[in-house]
Amino acid sequence: ESFFVTAILNRAVCYLALGDPSKSIDDCDRALDILSNHNLLSSAKAVSSAHIPFPGSNERLQCVFAGLLRRGAAKSQTMKINGALDDLKMARDLMRSYEKIKST
Repeated sequence: ESFFVTAILNRAVCYLALGDPSKSIDDCDRALDILSNHNLLSSAKAVSSAHIPFPGSNERLQCVFAGLLRRGAAKSQTMKINGALDDLKMARDLMRSYEKIKST
């Protein structure tokens, strides 16, 4: 099965806009799971054939950031406030870390 992480994240936003936050959460979970479970891929061919951004790349960071933001928004719509806050804080911390690295 090919994984198109950006397509899954885009579908998550569509579900959110259509008022189906549960499906949005499911898609965000799936995308974030794919990204976290494919950190150890050793060959560039494996990463590119699966349509997963390379670990450490800006595109990978953007996917993780988008997944966390979208999942946080969806969780807030399902009244999972603590989970929403956790996701949004992780997204904030991720961006802060990126900004520190970028500025050095």
